[in-house]
Amino acid sequence: MSHSESVLELGRKLVEQLGLDDSTDTLARWMAHYIAERIKEVEAAPSDQRNKTRSECCDEILKLWAHRSVLPQAKRPFASFEPVFRALESLDPESKSRRFYQLTTKDEHGESDETKQWLERASLVDKSARMLIRHCIANAAQTSLNKESEWVRLATKTSSVSTDDLRVINQIAAYLQAATPKESKKESLKESIYDLNQLSELTNEMTCHLQKRLNETKE
Repeated sequence: MSHSESVLELGRKLVEQLGLDDSTDTLARWMAHYIAERIKEVEAAPSDQRNKTRSECCDEILKLWAHRSVLPQAKRPFASFEPVFRALESLDPESKSRRFYQLTTKDEHGESDETKQWLERASLVDKSARMLIRHCIANAAQTSLNKESEWVRLATKTSSVSTDDLRVINQIAAYLQAATPKESKKESLKESIYDLNQLSELTNEMTCHLQKRLNETKE
């Protein structure tokens, strides 16, 4: 498929995404009709004018693609990448430090066994929270990649994937790969399961404690 045909395919996808009959979004409907009409002009153009008409149409499609950030969020290509990328920026998957609490040797010095136990539990909660957040973001990343795969394919074929787009796509893909369990990490998986079981026990204990307090609280 030639570059111009790839751009026209991208244009048809934009028309489909924006919707010709979406009465609730005037701007999206107008842009969809405009691109659809330009594509029709290419298809109906005489052979001696087709190249010129196709070139002009492709220019308009690529201009719209370059300014897709102004499109309605619900219809914007790559829109589902945005919240996932913000989540990745807020949580460095390579960081070994705790997000909320880091247990240190200093914390344990001179403390009673009961105090140490509670501090260890705090560290466990933080570690498990990071694990659960990674799991949730990985699933969100996979969903967004699946949803945007057609846009990635079309944009790549037309060489219209920007540096920023590639940075987001590559970071999400890399995060997914890093978050996917491998057989070689069997011991790590066992440790994660153990930690989550410990967290579950602590959660149940806390729930019972709060329920008891609630029952003892007078209206």
